[in-house]
Amino acid sequence: MTRHLTVLSGGVFQGGSLEERQFIPPQLPPQLPPPIIEELTELEQSVLQLIEEDNKISMTQISLQLGISRDTIKEYIKRLREKQRIIRVGGNRGGYWKVL
Repeated sequence: MTRHLTVLSGGVFQGGSLEERQFIPPQLPPQLPPPIIEELTELEQSVLQLIEEDNKISMTQISLQLGISRDTIKEYIKRLREKQRIIRVGGNRGGYWKVL
């Protein structure tokens, strides 16, 4: 007996004769868990606010406005990137920050 597979709307009909055919629904990919939304620290919020106000602001400008070292700003920018709150579009000189 020959088995036939017919694809229909994402699923498959399996079976030989018309009476034997059985619809097998498509396997759906497992759902990804929702992204974890982490709370931002006060400093992260301050950095994010400055970036929202001027998306071309430099780390040096942020450090001067907040009165903390550039290395600290660099670390907080890294944290905001890891938390997927900002991305850098373009290079260091001609690029800008995009708030997600």
